[in-house]
Amino acid sequence: MALDRFVIGRLPSLQDLVILVATTGQGEPPKNMAKNWKFLLRKSLPTNSLEGLRIGVFGLGDSAYKKYNWMGRLVYRRLAQLGAKPVNTLDEGLGNDQDPAGQDTKFVPWVSKILDVFAPIDPNGPPLPDLPPPTLNLSYNTPLQDAHEPPKNDIDQRLLARSLFLRERDSGEEDAYVMATVQSNERVVRAGVNTSEVRVIRVAVDEGVKYEAGDVLYLLPDQPSSRVHSLCRRLGVSRNTNVTFSRANTSHEWNPRTVGLMDLIQSTLDVNSASAGRWFIELMAYYATTTREADKLKYFCSREGSEELYEYNKREKRTVLELLSEFPSVHLPLERFLESCPVLMPRAFSIACSPHTKIQTSDKPNPALPHSRKTIEICAKVVRSVTPWGRHREGLCTGWLRNVSVGTRVAVRVEKGKFKIPPNEQKPLILVGPGTGFAPVKSLVEDRIANAKATGEWPPAPMAIFFGCRHRDKDYIYREEMEMWENNGVFTRGGGIFRAFSRDQREKRYVTDEIERQGALLWDMLEKGASIYVSGSAKSMPDDVFRSFRNVIATHGKKSLLEASRLLLSLEQKGRYVSETW
Repeated sequence: MALDRFVIGRLPSLQDLVILVATTGQGEPPKNMAKNWKFLLRKSLPTNSLEGLRIGVFGLGDSAYKKYNWMGRLVYRRLAQLGAKPVNTLDEGLGNDQDPAGQDTKFVPWVSKILDVFAPIDPNGPPLPDLPPPTLNLSYNTPLQDAHEPPKNDIDQRLLARSLFLRERDSGEEDAYVMATVQSNERVVRAGVNTSEVRVIRVAVDEGVKYEAGDVLYLLPDQPSSRVHSLCRRLGVSRNTNVTFSRANTSHEWNPRTVGLMDLIQSTLDVNSASAGRWFIELMAYYATTTREADKLKYFCSREGSEELYEYNKREKRTVLELLSEFPSVHLPLERFLESCPVLMPRAFSIACSPHTKIQTSDKPNPALPHSRKTIEICAKVVRSVTPWGRHREGLCTGWLRNVSVGTRVAVRVEKGKFKIPPNEQKPLILVGPGTGFAPVKSLVEDRIANAKATGEWPPAPMAIFFGCRHRDKDYIYREEMEMWENNGVFTRGGGIFRAFSRDQREKRYVTDEIERQGALLWDMLEKGASIYVSGSAKSMPDDVFRSFRNVIATHGKKSLLEASRLLLSLEQKGRYVSETW
């Protein structure tokens, strides 16, 4: 259960509590716990609020990121401050994707300890069942008249199936999608060897959909129908099957829901991208009908086999469909598949336009598309990778976006981003957005330009913009927009655009180099109240940029490195140093 779906006032009445928590962004809580986490941080809560509560906390982290397991540490310490008694040490509950077996390196011994404390086995009690009962009550049938007809491809029905199923499965995923129509889909960098494919996609939404510069658009990707058909064949059910389900083992009354199986899988269960979890593999081991496959799957689920499982499954990015295909003796009942298959998650893209900007598309007008709607633009790099075993992979969502055609209806929702222009439009801005990280930068610049024109305070306040990519002539996105800003006097009051093309000369140059080259300008802007916004890859870029700004402050502000770091952290706390990274 997501923390925000729990009635937080019941917490002191509990005896035992297990929390698994991830860290998002630069040390923020996941959105499905943000509300109740804010409550738990109240200074007015007594330090004995949770006396009598035993807790097990496991943080899902990755030490490749600066804020490694930030929320796991905070949750553990805060609950202990409120009087709860941890049953594991902090270190025992810090998972790490970089460990030999990924999260399982710490999770397997952690969960064993938690079960020993919270649910010890009674040696004199009745024997435990081999498997817990299914979490879903399920029945299904295939209408005779539809047995040989292909299912209708209706996105509205798919979204209905998703909403109903997630409610019964209690996944914590909150769905509130609206329909959008693809207006244009263009590749924006020159094709070539070793060149990333970046696309700008524009979708039309109803006027009632509100967004601001810096907000985020979530898209629900479409999975190839051929893969879903293959999965249905592998499970031994018709693609035209209707399923009726309700939650099992609950005191609440739930009305059974009936949906099409194709609609359900295509919109809700990730069969073509995510790797299966341990529970899915344990179920496969139970339902394997040959000794060899059963033994192999059981070994994967053992502590001794956890590293091999991680290499075979997670690092190789094996999909659920691939996993089932490689163990053909496994006959997984449909209800077990539905309860254990990973949920298809929406993908987030920073909005690359201001709501005040009229967007022109290069496509010819399409009379089938509505013209009284607003446009949202995103910029997406098609994700491609090669696994350790040499298998080529393409991102589920960006691979789908690469081929999505104009006029296609897609499911989207808008959520607030971290980037917000300061209320005082006359304060300078410092914007850092290498690669597709330039998308939210573009939205902020367009918003400031539009507001300056609307209020008659042209030109806008100074802005220093830092953009970087590998090659000027290959992956320089939004070149026309940047040159137009320069030609139209946007930077008359100061600032400018500073570009770094890392591979166009013998010595590599990055945005961090440009930041330090412009140190005098940046220090002057900071003294005048500038805010800094950084967006792009969450791996090494945010730390590198932070160090560059620290060096600028130390050099031009005549401070020690420690003093410069403290100043940046102070700006961060005041909302004047903001990172939106992924």
